[in-house]
Formats: sequence, C-alpha cells, structure tokens
Amino acid sequence: MPLITPGLGSSSRRIKGCILEVGPAFDWRHFKAQAVAESRLQAAAKSRVGAVGLMQIMPRTFAEIRRKQPAIYPHLA
Repeated sequence: MPLITPGLGSSSRRIKGCILEVGPAFDWRHFKAQAVAESRLQAAAKSRVGAVGLMQIMPRTFAEIRRKQPAIYPHLA
C-alpha cells in the first residue's frame, strides 16, 4: 500500500502549496512521505528529544533554516 494515494487530500494540497512556494525543483511528494513517516501528518507532534511538527525538525535546525531562508517562513520572522 503506497504512502501517497493518487488523489490529493487536504494535507497533500497544503504540502504541495508550501513546497511550490519554495521552488519547483522540489517534489512535494517526497516531503509528504517524510511527514507521514515522521509524524503521521500530526502538526502538533513532538518527539521525546524535542523535534516538533510534521517534519519533526529539531528547534535549532529550524532556527538555522529560518536564518538562511527567511522567505520560506515570513510569518514566523
């Protein structure tokens, strides 16, 4: 059974929209597969070591991403 079904559900549309804002060079399906594996698409997921969100990114890593690419998350600046 594939992780990503052919039809686009609401989580697929949101992820695809976010990735398309970053650039067309990224395949949104890879990001969705990662989010399914890391958090089962639960935005409020938090690991016991402090990773948070769909992608289970560590807070220091997220801060580095924001510093290097502020256009990706302008609403969090």
